Amino acid sequence: MEANWIPTEGKKPAAVMRIYSGDDRFWSKAFTMPDVERVE
Repeated sequence: MEANWIPTEGKKPAAVMRIYSGDDRFWSKAFTMPDVERVE
């Protein structure tokens, strides 16, 4: 687990999402993101 740790130096980390070739639902803003889930 420690190998995957990114130090944020006291700052709040930001979630980033990369989208490749969004479809019509994305561009018309009809797309909604699901809730974030913790993965263990």
